Amino acid sequence: MELNRRDAGVMMAAAACSLAVPRSGEAGQETQWKKGALYPREALFYDRLGDGKIRCGLCPRQCVVLPGKRGFCGTRENRKGRYFALAHANPCAVHVDPIE
Repeated sequence: MELNRRDAGVMMAAAACSLAVPRSGEAGQETQWKKGALYPREALFYDRLGDGKIRCGLCPRQCVVLPGKRGFCGTRENRKGRYFALAHANPCAVHVDPIE
């Protein structure tokens, strides 16, 4: 079977995405899917302000995020006073760069 560059890239992207699929948990428990958040992980660079508010310290905007809301970028979310990065372990681009 001969592959052209496009087909090879598609196959590599499919293989990379299959590595990011969560496995089921204990017997009888299934992993719950939430769009854009396969593996939410507690974020770095934030300060707790009290009353469940968070101040993001990742960029110069310094967003103040209320509980249950997201910052300006939309990739981090305040969950009960803890800040979570929703895009952790999700590929943002999968492509093949040619070597010249």
